[in-house]
Amino acid sequence: MTCFELDTNRRPEAFRIHRLRRLPGVELWSIKDATSRCILSDAFTACLVLGGIDRALGTCFLRGERSFGAGDVMLTEPGEIQQISSAPEPVALFMMRWETSVLQRVANELGATGPLRFKEPMLEPGPHSEAMARLNTLLTDGAEADVVEAAYVEATARIVERALRSDAGPRARATHAGVRRVIERLRTDFDGTEPLDEFAKEARLSKFHFARCFRQATGVAPLRYRKLLRLLAAKRRLEGGMTVVQTAEESGFADASHLNRAFREWLGVTPWAWGSAWRASDPWPTSRPQTIAPPAI
Repeated sequence: MTCFELDTNRRPEAFRIHRLRRLPGVELWSIKDATSRCILSDAFTACLVLGGIDRALGTCFLRGERSFGAGDVMLTEPGEIQQISSAPEPVALFMMRWETSVLQRVANELGATGPLRFKEPMLEPGPHSEAMARLNTLLTDGAEADVVEAAYVEATARIVERALRSDAGPRARATHAGVRRVIERLRTDFDGTEPLDEFAKEARLSKFHFARCFRQATGVAPLRYRKLLRLLAAKRRLEGGMTVVQTAEESGFADASHLNRAFREWLGVTPWAWGSAWRASDPWPTSRPQTIAPPAI
């Protein structure tokens, strides 16, 4: 099991990331004193809000605006935005992150017959949040890897079982077809420079109606969504060993200084610090090469 910890420029916020050799495709994040985050996910994630019994710790965007409290678990699928604002004090979060194939395999083993979907974007406190809290405690206490792995298996099963429940609520309302077309285009061509007017024309909507529909669907403006796609691509390239200059060139940023500024705004650390810490903590240094391709969403 490997781990690295980085302080962010939003002090006292810091995060610690664990990876286990026997669990490729899985990341376990502990985030301390978080105030605001806007993440476009390239994986399935479950984010537990840690704390006591306070049920009014902040607001978030998860397929729509909603509030969150201690014990809630925020769920996102690949391609979805998770946006968090804590109030009035910072919050502690614990996030489990799975590559799609990893969580789909678990779902199949538990009886799923089709692609795994999170029907609800947020789960109230229950056995799933208790299992995640136990896993976080074991990681914090430095437990042995096999003990952590057993707790991980339980927490993952709890989350997937809850996601597969037949009585889960409906998904968010359908996104406008024109907005969906633009989103799909951005995912494959995020290094373009088209203005908002061009996106609106492609969606066959007025500029203002398109911007409103896009924000309702994703939680952010179209140009912000494109920037988040670039940052995801940059993050994976850095993890694969690419230099900051090369990463900026291949991820749609004007130069290294623009990438540095955007990356610090996004994750709170420099791109060099992230890439260096990630590679130094690689539990598969010789057996599993890191990918540098844009994120598959």
